[in-house]
Amino acid sequence: MTNSQEVLNCAQSIYIPVAMLVVLAKINPAKRYAITLLPDAAAVLRKLQHDGHPQALAIKYVLGPYTGTQIYPMALKYFFRTLKIHDINELDYIKWRAGEWPGYLEMKANNGRIARSQKIYYNFLIPFYITQACRLSIDFANEFCDLSVGDAWSPKYEALGLGFSVVAVRNAKMLSIIEEMQAMGKLHLEPINWDEAGKMHGHMIDFKKARSLHPHAVKATLRTANSTLWH
Repeated sequence: MTNSQEVLNCAQSIYIPVAMLVVLAKINPAKRYAITLLPDAAAVLRKLQHDGHPQALAIKYVLGPYTGTQIYPMALKYFFRTLKIHDINELDYIKWRAGEWPGYLEMKANNGRIARSQKIYYNFLIPFYITQACRLSIDFANEFCDLSVGDAWSPKYEALGLGFSVVAVRNAKMLSIIEEMQAMGKLHLEPINWDEAGKMHGHMIDFKKARSLHPHAVKATLRTANSTLWH
């Protein structure tokens, strides 16, 4: 994607695995890129950058969502009967967070039929189709990214509607960009403390840090050095 409209067309959460290394192979080392990644892919990219991989070094900004769970694409097959289709390739589009926040799953088939499910209901698919990679990952807040964004799950903000996000910035260059956007009126930001940020996602932090199968997960923390949080 090379323009703002293409980026906006790809907005919203996507809860299925994406092959980052396939994308990386198409990068021109002579150009400069920004990329949005899930935590496991962000960790791989940072290792490649550390090792001097030319395509990886062309990526100057790494952004990503808070990521608790991912599911395999075939979780969607339960909606196929409603859509009167048999294969995921018969879908026109999928929107995981359509409509007003927190949104609902909406998919449209090539035959014109539309299926919708509130987020709270399609979440029940997670235990049956959760990916092995996200079960092993201890990274919820996408700690290898320059900037991470997650839902602000708090009664204070949920009561207001519209949808708020919590933003974690981890270095000076990204902080400068965020502050510039705020000065231009493109963002509205308010500082919050670590305790408030942690309570927004306490259940998933516990799942990742304390319940992970990784032997050192219990010692890990949400806090990342030189980070700043906003909602």
